[in-house]
Amino acid sequence: MNFDGNLGSLFLPNLLQMLHRDGVTGILRIKHPDARLQIYFERGNIIYASGIGKEVQLVQLMAKKRLLSAEQHAVISQFIPDDQFQLGSYLLENKLLPLATWAKYTKIMVDQTLLKAFLLEDADFKFEGRAISIPDVYQVRINMMQLILDITRKVDEWNFIRKQIPDKNIVFEVCDVFEDEKKSIRFSRSEWSVLSKIDGKKTVEEIIMQCETDELTVYKILYSFISSGLIKRVENVYLNHKGDFIDYEGIIVLYIDLFRIIERTFKNEIGANFYIIYARCLDAVNQRVSQFLEGFDPFIGETRSISKNITARMAKFKNFAEGKETLLESLNRLLRTMLNAMEDVVGKRLKEATIQELMMAISFVGKYQAASDINKLVLRTLREGEE
Repeated sequence: MNFDGNLGSLFLPNLLQMLHRDGVTGILRIKHPDARLQIYFERGNIIYASGIGKEVQLVQLMAKKRLLSAEQHAVISQFIPDDQFQLGSYLLENKLLPLATWAKYTKIMVDQTLLKAFLLEDADFKFEGRAISIPDVYQVRINMMQLILDITRKVDEWNFIRKQIPDKNIVFEVCDVFEDEKKSIRFSRSEWSVLSKIDGKKTVEEIIMQCETDELTVYKILYSFISSGLIKRVENVYLNHKGDFIDYEGIIVLYIDLFRIIERTFKNEIGANFYIIYARCLDAVNQRVSQFLEGFDPFIGETRSISKNITARMAKFKNFAEGKETLLESLNRLLRTMLNAMEDVVGKRLKEATIQELMMAISFVGKYQAASDINKLVLRTLREGEE
């Protein structure tokens, strides 16, 4: 049995239950710009999952704790990621790790891979019904009902936290008042690990990559630090990939966040028609501002690549003030046009609820507080109707 399609986090539980009920054997592959995951089934039971690269972190941790010599570390590293099923056998055969510890690690790795699958939005999947061969030391036993219940709870947590930390490019710094108190506060090992990486330069994505803890836990820790006033967002625009402070890209990224909030709300109501309406609004705005936003699609691809084309167009302006005025005028016009078009489709009540969510998001983005003129302009735009 082979089939494919597109899934969201709300559909994946149904797909897993169907494969479990039908007793299939094969591989469910999930493809997304942020991940390539594989879930292995044997007679309807999940026996393994991979795709998040945690084996690299395990090896680095073992080397750091001197459980591996430099020679062993070099040998093991060659197994990653060339052959994902050699590491476990090597560790166990050379008695570098007890079987119980390896089994616990494997279960955690599978659980985190499945959680990642639940968190992906608008991902493509393909199921290949065929015989599979997973070494015994990698196989796990999972209660499907308990799995879906546990992960759904975590997904609900994630959806809430993501509203507070909407982008992985955000940079945090430790609050000055906290520096003197930090030594007297008791933190867990995971919290210390995250805290030690908050330096006003690393993005959330970089912190996640450098932590041994899973992604959701890092987000939860960051959220707890924010709520308690221990950390704050860097009060500036986004850092680009070279580490320089910039302005145009920061503005564009802010609006991409806003349009994605609108997408999340209205797509649930009208489905794929959302993108048709957006295209019409974009075309209408471009006719009024000389195609300045031509090709602007905030819903596909990485934030940096989306902003790159428009940022390049800013070179024609003699100074930043002139370019910023044109950029903000265009984006605000598109924002108002989109909200008004959605009101015509789903009604004023949902539109107003969405505006409140947008305003909360803007007010929470600390790095834009320094650019108060931009912040106030966006808030005013949300309160106004189309000209």
